[in-house]
Parts: sequence; structure tokens; C-alpha cells
Amino acid sequence: MTGRTTRVARRYAQAAFEVARDRNQVDRWLAELERLVELLDRTDAGVFLAAPQVAFEAKREFVERTLAGFLPEVRNLVLLLTRRRRIKLLPRIYEEFGRLASEYRGLAVAEVTSAVPLDDADKAVIIRQLSELTGKRVVLRAQVDPSILGGIIVRIGDKLIDGSLRTRLERLRETLTRG
Repeated sequence: MTGRTTRVARRYAQAAFEVARDRNQVDRWLAELERLVELLDRTDAGVFLAAPQVAFEAKREFVERTLAGFLPEVRNLVLLLTRRRRIKLLPRIYEEFGRLASEYRGLAVAEVTSAVPLDDADKAVIIRQLSELTGKRVVLRAQVDPSILGGIIVRIGDKLIDGSLRTRLERLRETLTRG
């Protein structure tokens, strides 16, 4: 996704989040956006809504019928994205909305990549250290990537902490080849 596309998705997410927060509906919005992303992913709804040859009125009727149980504001967001031919931004909007919701709740989501699965003790240490670093309660999402060889890589918000053995070895190689 390009930088411009990401910025546009962030603006939509920010506006949607402000509406949800002001109406005390953050959790419901988050759940409905998640359902929408799943719907677009597992059906042809996204293709239909993005198709330029389909009249907007047909798309509007489809949204009203399919999303009848959703909040009216969520349906309006879908219609706005459809009208502006930006429905494909919905997954990124959902991700950004989730980040804003976590931030609002004082949570920080940390994506931790390790070469081997982390045990509960390692996870607890990482959570404690990241909580001290951010001043927030940390939710850990762990994944395994043997290609990093050892250590961990942490992504928390826009910050990246690369403590992988692979990166350390690459830096050492660069130092040795320069000297």
C-alpha cells in the first residue's frame, strides 16, 4: 500500500473513530468493521462494490440489505467508500481503527517475532519491559520466523526494535567489509 493510500485510510479511520468515541460505540464499531472486512474477504461483495460498471443505486441497495443490522454510521461509511471508489481501503481502515481503539484504552499492541516459540516466562518479561518503555498495558502478538536466527524483533505502533541475530550479523559483516 502506498504512503498516500495509507494516509487516506488513516483519515477515514480517524474520522470514524471520533464518531464511535463520541457516541460511546468504539467496541461495536470495531466488531462491525471486523465483520465487514471478513465479508469482503470471503465473498464477492468487495468486487461488486468496487465494480465501476455497477450503478451506485444497486450498490446502495445491496449495502442497506446486507448490512441491515449494522450501525447506520457504519453503513454510511461503506457507502461513502463505495461512492468514492475506496472500498478496498476498508481492511486498512479497520487496522487503523483498531490501533486508535487500543490507544484510547491505554493499550499498546506489540508484534513480536522470534526465531523459536516464546515460553510464558519470556512473554511475561517482554510484556513487562515494553510496558515500562511505553507506559501502557501491552498486548503481545507473537509469531515465529526462523530466518531471524535468534533474538527478537518488536513492532509496537510505528516503532521497530530489531534485536535479531540476523541483523547483528549483517551489521558486523558491513563493518568488517568497510575496514
